[in-house]
Amino acid sequence: MNTPLFEHILANFQSQIQIYQQLLDQGRAQLSFLHEAGWQRKRDRLYDIARNRSNLMDEIVEILHHNRDFQKEIAQRLGISEFHLSALKPHLPEADFARMEVVIQKIAGLLQQIKQIDEQCAEIIRNSKTTDSPATAEPVRYEQAARAYTRQAGQE
Repeated sequence: MNTPLFEHILANFQSQIQIYQQLLDQGRAQLSFLHEAGWQRKRDRLYDIARNRSNLMDEIVEILHHNRDFQKEIAQRLGISEFHLSALKPHLPEADFARMEVVIQKIAGLLQQIKQIDEQCAEIIRNSKTTDSPATAEPVRYEQAARAYTRQAGQE
C-alpha cells in the first residue's frame, strides 16, 4: 500500500517524533533546571520552559488532527472500522507494516520518557512546597498529549 496517503501518515508520524523529541529535550532542560540550587527564585526561566513546551503541545495537537483525517481515509479505503495496527496488518505489505510499527513504537517510547521526566519534575515541585509555579501544569499537558496521541494512533 505504498500510496501517497500512507506516506502522508508516515511523514506525519515522523513530524510527531520530531516534536515529541523536542518536548523530551525541553523536559530534560526543565528537570536539570529544577535540580539547580535556588531554582525557585528564577521562575522566569521555568516559565519560559513551560511556555515552550506548551507551544510544542499546540503544534502536536494540530499534527494529530491532520493525522486523524489521514487515518480515517485509509480506514475507509481498506474497509476497516478504525485505524489500528492489528486491523492494518492484513492489508499492508510486510515492509509497510514494519515501517508503521517502528514509528508508532518510537512515539510510544518518547511519550513514556516524557511522562517519566514530567513526573520527576512534578515531584520536585511538590517537594519544594512551591504551589504557584507555572511548571505544575506540565504533567497535565503530557497527559493531554498522551490521550490525544493514543486516540489518534488507535492504541486505546
